[in-house]
This record gives sequence, structure tokens and C-alpha cells, in this order.
Amino acid sequence: LPETTLEGAQIVGEKIRQAIAQATFTLHDGRTLSCTVSVGVASKRNTDPSFEFLLQRADQLLYRAKSKRNCVEVQKKDRPV
Repeated sequence: LPETTLEGAQIVGEKIRQAIAQATFTLHDGRTLSCTVSVGVASKRNTDPSFEFLLQRADQLLYRAKSKRNCVEVQKKDRPV
């Protein structure tokens, strides 16, 4: 999310998480399915030597969120993940 603060990205992630958690999907045979999503939110730091560092941090946060299930994990400002 370009030009978005961590707080703004957290709000977006939370809205997506809530929308998916509240949705019910009907299968072709009439059964219903519900699901949840976990989200990792990170922001590029000036000290990141490459874009891959941002992706690695976001991936670590995603795995942390997945271990808790159905939540948004956000990078703490200027702290390691």
C-alpha cells in the first residue's frame, strides 16, 4: 500500500480480515463454507538495504499472525520483528 502509514495499513488489513471472517460462501452442493485470514503488515525502513528485507519482515509477521490465527500482526516502529 504505497503512501500508507503502518497504522493505515493495519486498518486496511483489519477491514479485510473482518470482511472475510464474516463472509459465508455457498458451494455448488448447497454446503456453506467460511474462512479466516491472517495478515502481516510491514513498512520499508530507511536502513533496509533492499526490498527483500521488507518482504522478509512482512513474511515473519505473517507467520506470527498465522500461528495465532485470524489476526493482523503489525511491525513495531523501529524494532526488529
